[in-house]
Amino acid sequence: MTKERLGTALKSMDGVSEVKVIEDRRLIAIVVSPRFEGQNEAVRQAQVWRHLQQQFVDEELQRVEFVFTQTPTERAA
Repeated sequence: MTKERLGTALKSMDGVSEVKVIEDRRLIAIVVSPRFEGQNEAVRQAQVWRHLQQQFVDEELQRVEFVFTQTPTERAA
């Protein structure tokens, strides 16, 4: 799993307007989407991880430390 592959996969989600991936020892991503509006964090996380599990095997996903999910309004604040 690379920073670029994770970014590309997250950008391919429906409705995603912005993705930022930071690489330290592991990968941390920020995903911004208006579709997260009105959804709690558990629902947002389930959508993101379901999408990633369709694209990568578990061993690759172990490189991902955390994915932050935000609406455009939350991102601007």
